[in-house]
Amino acid sequence: MIYLGHSGLKEIEGGFKTFYVSGKEDLRKYDVRTQENEELVKNCNFYTEEELIKTVEGLTKQPGFNGIDFLLTPEWPVNIEEE
Repeated sequence: MIYLGHSGLKEIEGGFKTFYVSGKEDLRKYDVRTQENEELVKNCNFYTEEELIKTVEGLTKQPGFNGIDFLLTPEWPVNIEEE
């Protein structure tokens, strides 16, 4: 198993560009206090929408950026079929 990191872009064998995100969306922003959510807060790596926006904006502003080949996420992206 290989851990790529929290989020970012990695070129893998064959020159394929892979954008990856690890962890779970930060449930605390919903202010839902349940035992299950509190356990997730204690035990998981989280990301926020704002972090992802900054990462993607930084990526797309790089000289020569022309897209990615693969998207790896732990959750299904919202509205992916619309892009």
